[in-house]
Amino acid sequence: MFFCKVLSSAEVAGCFVDPALFCKLALPHLKTAAGSSATGCSSCFMIIAALLRGCNPQLLKPHLKVQVCL
Repeated sequence: MFFCKVLSSAEVAGCFVDPALFCKLALPHLKTAAGSSATGCSSCFMIIAALLRGCNPQLLKPHLKVQVCL
């Protein structure tokens, strides 16, 4: 239940926060989480997906060349 609220909040944040900012904050955390538990990594992916669902695709377009995998 709590994590559903987190995902809903992330989706709303994606509507109002510039993708440049959340990419800068979330992607390094994803790289760190990739080296830890699978649960932490999947949770991070779910939050990033919620942020992306909420954002304007035209604002996201310039940031699509970011390398996620190491």
